Amino acid sequence: MTNSSITVLDCGDAFENSIRDAAAQNAENLRRVNSIADEFVAENIASLIDRVTDSSLAEIDCVVSDLAAMRQHIEDESENIQSVIVEFARLSQSSFTSTKTMANALEQMKNVNHLRQRC
Repeated sequence: MTNSSITVLDCGDAFENSIRDAAAQNAENLRRVNSIADEFVAENIASLIDRVTDSSLAEIDCVVSDLAAMRQHIEDESENIQSVIVEFARLSQSSFTSTKTMANALEQMKNVNHLRQRC
C-alpha cells in the first residue's frame, strides 16, 4: 500500500467513526427526549388523576353532606311526629274521659227523671 491509500483508509475510518459518534449521540439525545417525554406524560397523567380524584372526593363530600342534612331532617320530623302522637293520645284520653263523664251524668239524669216519673 502506498502512502496515499493509507491516508484514504484513515479518512474512511475517521468518517466511519464520526458517523458512529453522531449516531451514538443522536441515540443518547433520543433517549433524553424520550425520557423527558415520558416524564411529561407521567406528570400529565398524575395531574389528570389528581383532578379526577379531587372532583370525585368533592362529589362524595357533597353527597355525605346531603345525607347528613337528610338524617337531621328525618330526626326532626320523627320528634315532631312523636310529639303529635303524644298530643293525640292525650286528647283522645281526655275525650274518652269527657265522654264517659257525660254518659254517667246522662245516666244519672235519666235515673232521676225515671224516679220522678214514678212518684
